Amino acid sequence: VLFPSFSSDGSLSFWVARVAGEWRPKYVNPNIPANDIIFGEIDVDFRGDIIICEGPFDAVKCGDRAVPLLGSSLDESHALFDTIVKNDSVVTLMLDSDAQRKALKIASLLSSYDVTVKIARSSPDPGAMTHQECQDAVNNATLFTWESMLKSKMEIALT
Repeated sequence: VLFPSFSSDGSLSFWVARVAGEWRPKYVNPNIPANDIIFGEIDVDFRGDIIICEGPFDAVKCGDRAVPLLGSSLDESHALFDTIVKNDSVVTLMLDSDAQRKALKIASLLSSYDVTVKIARSSPDPGAMTHQECQDAVNNATLFTWESMLKSKMEIALT
């Protein structure tokens, strides 16, 4: 399966290929720093609400407003980070359930730039959920606050 990504001017900026089955490597993509890429940039209006997920399969399940990170981290060195801050996007984080600590780190950083952030709970991974389950998770996302961060950290510590 091949997922192309186009920049805002319509040029091919990146691609991700995934092989089904037990083939190795499982994923293939160009040797370009992912920090420089906003996957699917041409299809997303950053002036509105966006959903940030980990990969293209997750983005398919999350819907039209989804932008995959091509991993599970986001910081000031990413083009996506600059675009979010510049457009004052409202962000819903929909990372895999095993990346909740990373989601809190991203939420904390974006919040420090006055970006509104919500965290959706995915179980176990958006790519394994139905489209409706993803939409329900996004609709029920919790607004990130410092209080919610402390509560989430305590929940993570207890698991």
